[in-house]
Amino acid sequence: MSRSRQDLVRIDLPAETDHLRLVRLVVAGLATGLGADVDDLEDLRIATGELCAHLMDRSVPDDRLEVEVETTETSGAGPSVRLIANLRDTTDVDVLDELAEVVLGTTTDQCGLGTAPWAERSTPGASGWFERAVRASSDA
Repeated sequence: MSRSRQDLVRIDLPAETDHLRLVRLVVAGLATGLGADVDDLEDLRIATGELCAHLMDRSVPDDRLEVEVETTETSGAGPSVRLIANLRDTTDVDVLDELAEVVLGTTTDQCGLGTAPWAERSTPGASGWFERAVRASSDA
């Protein structure tokens, strides 16, 4: 399976919910580049907000959120968006609450806390991740 296109963006920002819009903007921008339709963009926006807010709500004062967003377009598998969010100074985020689990379960193809299955290395701190395949818009 060879990759025909891949974009990777890393963001490091204060772990404060005021900054969620920046992460959502990056995710939506990259997904738009893959030709994501409006339903996928909305699901990605919701998933990004839910996962990052879950982590931020559990952060220690002055913590930083490091976010890595990767888009891939693989021949045969189609395009997808992957997100890993990591709190630098917080070591445990426990489990997803019931609502977050439902929201992420309906807006992503797979998600979780801890190290993402595709991650090449684990990072110190507390992490969450998701992946979502996108469908090309008819306008693309």
